[in-house]
Amino acid sequence: LGWAWELVSARTSDPQRAVAVRALFDRMLVEVNYGQGLEMLLMAERSYSVSRGLQVAHFKTGTYTIIGPLQVGAALAGASPELLHAYAEFGREAGQAFQRRDDLLGVFGPSDSTGKSNIDDLREGKPTVLFSLALANSSGRQTERLQALYGRSDLDEEGASELRTLIVATGAVAHVEKMIEERAARAMAGLAQAPMVSDARDDLAALIAAALYRDR
Repeated sequence: LGWAWELVSARTSDPQRAVAVRALFDRMLVEVNYGQGLEMLLMAERSYSVSRGLQVAHFKTGTYTIIGPLQVGAALAGASPELLHAYAEFGREAGQAFQRRDDLLGVFGPSDSTGKSNIDDLREGKPTVLFSLALANSSGRQTERLQALYGRSDLDEEGASELRTLIVATGAVAHVEKMIEERAARAMAGLAQAPMVSDARDDLAALIAAALYRDR
């Protein structure tokens, strides 16, 4: 982290830009730590709700994955307040869609493709929108099994398979895919209105598409 700030500071010779970059960088750090802390609290409490899941995704993922890097880069280049605002607006939508895709890959993505375990999120009991939707739309035996299996540190592959089947059966996967489509559409619409040159807009559109429709 210290090295990152050193690199940013070394390339900000204009005093006004340095102040703007520092403010954005510091806010990004605060927000991502807030998101991480909130996620840990919800995991400890075994508290699952869509609204909280969206909040965690915004601060823990959207802030440092999309909004923060775009705004810091723009500030380094002396961008206008209007462009910084546009980055925040469409970055918020893209960040949420990115996390929804990550939630799906964390549960259903093949490990040899994603490069990470597809059982860890289930064992840790991550407060994702995916699981919150499954729990909210479950009933009777489904609810009982979801609550019994999710977040078990000793969860084996058989239990993980049962969880995946339940999550699909509740309609949570289809709902999350729809959320990705809706957020992606809003992100692209916001990007289309952003005050930037067409080449930059096209490059960002390609990056967003690659981030939201990936298998790893």
